[in-house]
Order: sequence, then C-alpha cells, then structure tokens
Amino acid sequence: MNIHVSNELPKKINNFIKLLINSIDCEYSLNKNFEIDYDIHVVCIGKLAKHHFKTFYNKNIKYIKSAFIISKNNTSGEIIKDKRFHYYQSTHPMISDINLNNTDLFIDYLSNLTSMDKLFFIISGGTSALIEKLDPEISLEDYLLIMNDLLYGNYSIDFLNLIRSRISVIKNGKLLNYINANVINNLIFSDIPSNNMNSFEIVGSGPTIYHEYDFETADKWLRKYKLNLSKYKNSNKLHFINNYELDSPYKYIERIKNINQNQNIKICPIIHNCYCEDFFNIIDLKKFNIYIGEVTIDLNQNIKRGGRNSHMALLMSLYCIENNIKNWLVFSIASDGDDGTTGHSGAVISSSLLKKYNITINELEHSIKTFDSFSFIDKYKLSIDFESTNNITDIRGIFTDIPTL
Repeated sequence: MNIHVSNELPKKINNFIKLLINSIDCEYSLNKNFEIDYDIHVVCIGKLAKHHFKTFYNKNIKYIKSAFIISKNNTSGEIIKDKRFHYYQSTHPMISDINLNNTDLFIDYLSNLTSMDKLFFIISGGTSALIEKLDPEISLEDYLLIMNDLLYGNYSIDFLNLIRSRISVIKNGKLLNYINANVINNLIFSDIPSNNMNSFEIVGSGPTIYHEYDFETADKWLRKYKLNLSKYKNSNKLHFINNYELDSPYKYIERIKNINQNQNIKICPIIHNCYCEDFFNIIDLKKFNIYIGEVTIDLNQNIKRGGRNSHMALLMSLYCIENNIKNWLVFSIASDGDDGTTGHSGAVISSSLLKKYNITINELEHSIKTFDSFSFIDKYKLSIDFESTNNITDIRGIFTDIPTL
C-alpha cells in the first residue's frame, strides 16, 4: 500500500502510523475459507466494493458465474473485464438519480436469479446510500430534504437507520422481496463500533437482514413531511441465510495488538461511537491511546471544505494546547482513505510542527470555527494519504511524550 505521512515526524511514529494503515487491508478479512465447491453469484456493494470483489474473485475464480458490483463514484480499484461482471458507480453520501437507476438494474439482476442459485452478498460501509429504492410516496427531493434534516440535526446512527428503513423498500430485509435465490450468504464488513454481537447486521441498513425497529416512532417523526407511506412489508419468500462478519473495528483491534508487541509502543485501544464533545471526556493523556470509531461532529450549513478526521485532528491539537501539554502529536485517519471533501485520508499535527511553521492558536481556532480543515492541512502539508482497500473505522491517536519514543 502506497502511504504518505510527513517525513518530519519522528521515524518511529511515522512507521507506527504506516503499520496502523497497512493493518486495514481487506486481505486480512477475505482470506476466510468458505469451502466453496459449487457455482455462485456474487453481489458486492460498498464504497470500496471493487477492491472487495477483486480479492474475493482471486480466491474463488472458478466458481463465480456472475457478479454485480456497485462502488462509490471516483474510487480506485481494478475492474475485471468479464461480460459476466457488471460494474456500476453511485454517488455518496447523498443519493441521486444515478443511485436510483443503478438500484433498478440491481433489482433486475437479482430477480433473474432462480431458486436453485446460491448468492454471496458482500456488503460494506456506504451501502445505505449506494443502493436505494424509495417508497412510491417519496420523491428524491423529499428524501434529500429528510436526510439533510437528519444530518444537521445530529441524530444517532440508530435513528438514521430507523428512518432510512421506513422510507425505503429495500432496506431492513426488504430487498429479499426481489431475490429469488434460496441460499444467501451475507459477508459483512462492519464499520459499526459496537460490542453488540449482532451489530454488523445493520451495516448498509441491512438490505437482506431484518432488524426489529419501532416504526411508530419513525412515522411520528416523519409526519411533518406530510407523506402517505405504504404499509411496512417484510419478505414472504423462503430464504436460507448465513451471516458472516468478515471485519469490524473489534477485529481491527486484534490485528493492531501485534503492532504493540513488535514496535514496543504500549497502546490502549479504546472503541467508541460518540458525539464530538463526549470524545474529549474519554481521552487519557497519561498513556498513548488508539481511539477506534466514528465521532459525530456538530455541523452547520456554512461548512467549507473539510472532513471529519482532519477536523478532529485540529480539535485534538487545540485540546492538547488548552491542557498545557508540552510535547504532543495527534493523528486522525479514515480507514477508507477518503476524508470528506479534503481529497486526503486524514491528518497529523504536532507541537513541533506548529512551532516550526509559526502556527498561532487563532489560526487553528479559525479553521475549526469555519469548518475549513482542508486549507489548514494543505497549507502546512499535514495530510496523511493512502489508497485503501477497506472501510471499517476511523483511527485516531494522541502521543503526549514525544521525547521518549
């Protein structure tokens, strides 16, 4: 994996961050042997679906009869030239007519499978937006208005999935209405930082997995949009479904424990899924912690160019300054290599770099206030860049005793 991290960092920290990034690779997850000795059809949906399908294809090449792949537009990954394999790209994070059209083609593909066919459904982060078929009473304009209200209302991911499931006719197991294949194997890359043993089942809003939701709450919240929604309809088809969690934030933690031993850096992985203000309540500056999971940032409508991870790097820097830490370094990385609208994968900032470039607290605070982390990160060349093959979590860390490393 080609990784760029500033050469101005201490060599040990530079190498350590690169090892964290290399441990993301989907090769770790798709090396599972499913003992396939029969013909299969493969569906692969996710921001980095091209990478996932290529890895799966290399291990099961002689058994794949057909495949349907939908990835995020403008993402990397090899396209295998085979007329049996259908590649499409959808927009993310907001859906568009492109997504709706791709989903119709996807449903046609699924509908043409027979009851004797066996389907492998590889799903990962981004699926909720990449495929969508809306309730007939909801226009694309209605949907975008609802999603915009949810985004800027700082609702939890659980509530977001509740609303998505209610207004969609393919989420929360309802895609099964269109699948004729009796046997479905769900291979799931989970980006959900939860120790709930079944949390991976709601990845992508669970298109082939039913989850118990309180839809009365959803209908009550949606009343303000004056929609006449259809009655919720589960699939009445018979399917034999197996669910496999291929990767997750917890599995990633198990992998980086080896880095602990090999690099002689004592780290304490802390998994979380919280609001930004709560994140700073769990920070322990007395030890080096790796924080695994996503942070919800309170955005406003005037956001400029930035990303969650570069923004968090700025906030973590300010936190160290306000707590009078003398020698510190912070980093924040998107495992999918795509941090919002920055064009980068994340950022790394240290007290020594602030001193070297004469960066003032006022400049740091202004970039935070205006949600313009991109300009700050690019100006001082503080970005982390890599081409990822996986999408499981955000990774951030704080070193607070640089001279000892």
